[in-house]
Amino acid sequence: MVNVAIVGAGAAGLQAALTLQNAGMTFQILEADSKLGGRLQKREGFADFPIDVGGEWIHVNPSILNDLAGQTVTNTINTVAYLTEYDEYEEGSWNTLPYQNQDYKFVGYTWADFFNDHVANSGVKDSIVYNCNVNAIDYSSSPVTLGCTSGSTYTADHVIVTVSTKVLQDNDISFTPTIPSNVRSAIDKYILMDGLKAFLKFTSTFYRQGFSRAVDSQGVTYGDRYFYDITFGQSSSEHVMGSLAVGQPASSYVSQSEQQVLKSILVQLDELYNNQATPAYIDGFVQNWNNQPYVRGAYTHLGDRDYESAITTMRTSLGDGKVYFAGEAIPADNYEWGFAHEAAKSGRSAANKIISANGGTTEAPSPSPDPSCFSKQATVKVRDREGPTPMTRLARGDWVLVDATTNKYEPIYAFAHWNEDKQSEFLQLTTSSGSKLELTGDHMVFVVGRHHPVPARSVQVGDLLVSGGSNDTYDTDLDLSGGLVTMIQTVRRTGIYAPLTPSGALVVDGILASSYVALQQESLEFVQWHDGTTIPLLSQQRLAHWGLAPFRMICTTQLLTTTAAASTLCDASADNHGMPAYVRMGLQLSQWADQQSKWTQVLLIFPLFLILLGILASAEVPWYLGVPGLVTLVTLLYVHLVAKHCNVSFSVQRSKSALCFHRILKAKK
Repeated sequence: MVNVAIVGAGAAGLQAALTLQNAGMTFQILEADSKLGGRLQKREGFADFPIDVGGEWIHVNPSILNDLAGQTVTNTINTVAYLTEYDEYEEGSWNTLPYQNQDYKFVGYTWADFFNDHVANSGVKDSIVYNCNVNAIDYSSSPVTLGCTSGSTYTADHVIVTVSTKVLQDNDISFTPTIPSNVRSAIDKYILMDGLKAFLKFTSTFYRQGFSRAVDSQGVTYGDRYFYDITFGQSSSEHVMGSLAVGQPASSYVSQSEQQVLKSILVQLDELYNNQATPAYIDGFVQNWNNQPYVRGAYTHLGDRDYESAITTMRTSLGDGKVYFAGEAIPADNYEWGFAHEAAKSGRSAANKIISANGGTTEAPSPSPDPSCFSKQATVKVRDREGPTPMTRLARGDWVLVDATTNKYEPIYAFAHWNEDKQSEFLQLTTSSGSKLELTGDHMVFVVGRHHPVPARSVQVGDLLVSGGSNDTYDTDLDLSGGLVTMIQTVRRTGIYAPLTPSGALVVDGILASSYVALQQESLEFVQWHDGTTIPLLSQQRLAHWGLAPFRMICTTQLLTTTAAASTLCDASADNHGMPAYVRMGLQLSQWADQQSKWTQVLLIFPLFLILLGILASAEVPWYLGVPGLVTLVTLLYVHLVAKHCNVSFSVQRSKSALCFHRILKAKK
């Protein structure tokens, strides 16, 4: 018997396995097919580069690959930014619409390669049982029993089910006891869209090289149809076009034979390109995901089907922690279903819940190389100085612009991070005004349409960044001139800087940015409980702002006294990490708390609400409200360190915790 049985060896299952392996837990992966990867598959030999026949695009910054692999891999994996123009096809012509979206693609590599090389290591691969189609899960008692159509049975303490929603809807797996009605209702809300991909090779390129067209068909309520030059960015001398159809546009294709699909596409291409497609056609093939017996479709569509409640329900467990669900349909962020990286993060999240429940140390998502910082290229406006001031010339006490509309300045009371020698990876967000904002992926910025700042890694080409307006009124009184994001790139710089202001925001290179990092790696605007439910009104910005209130109070007060220079509490350079101890320990606490039980998280948030009372009472936290919050946070930090030392969590028995405290005290005598 193993600790965990994982049903499915796709992105979610493999990532869950790697997470469990890193935590020292035993596991077995039961895969219905004869190969791993799920919907991440490739084909070699058709062209002079590998072709992703399943998941293909990287819909976020490629640094997500480092996160999933648990190590830096982007220095050996090449990617290229890929711009998709949203067009409308009507009566044999393209009508370009004024909208674009930037994704990324692998160069000479695929999603299938990535998971095979960097997630499914030897320990993970050796634990896969192929051709084991699970059709029964009995969680009525411990251990949980799983049965396969082959007649084999397996037992485990916990189960992570990563099969497609269509497999669940078709009741291919019988659960004992029966799945609760609320979970069944959530499953039925999903639509696994019809989907296929086709690839056609030609003797010449009669289309624009590097083109990508998303066809917006009339009358379609969900789904897309794409044509694109698949050789873009590849070292290739061939002429290969790809076609992706999902949802309603795919419905007429999925029932056709491969040759019928290819013929239909050629007819359409001939209409578009003056009958040049058919004469130049050499060969082609179709990957029809509806015909894959263990998948039966492309990826999830939820639309207006109350998706938030469905996803939240699916993130809960059956049998009090015995059975968890994971996959592309159950993203850590409610808005990000259907992506390969979100499927993996979903598997990791389920594994972390099991690890936490068993008193282990959970695997937090790998943070960006330097949490919460700008590059040395970033500039701000300092009061009484001419022109922009680079981060390298800033100091505590400098008054920087925080609101261009009212010309408001605030002092830098401390730096959350200052390291002139550290080399790091930054996102470079280029706007239509020519501004280039460089910051780490988890640092937050203000985006039009969002009520609170979001991590920079979630920003896409076409988003509007707030240009210098107040963070209190950014969604109603905006200066949008030049805030349109036109390009996103990854750059490496030496030097990292994170100035802190009392309001928690500042204008950097003409763009309104937060002073803070997103404390939860797998969510965007709002903080989530351990079970994945959103905490109303508690944004990541507010959580960071309240958590720093005692530190902000002390450091701001020091700026007004003659003893400020003598103290090291607010000095980032006094710590070997280039971060003040309060900030560094606070980040460690938040990462640890993110994996704890819901009630532990409630206890952690309590002091922040004490601080909130002070914020409501005055512009800054008075000492009589800040001190209790500070004392509570320090106490929790101490308990966190003890729990880390003893390798226990707050969910373990009191006797075990007491024994650990006794050993620590005895060792100090």
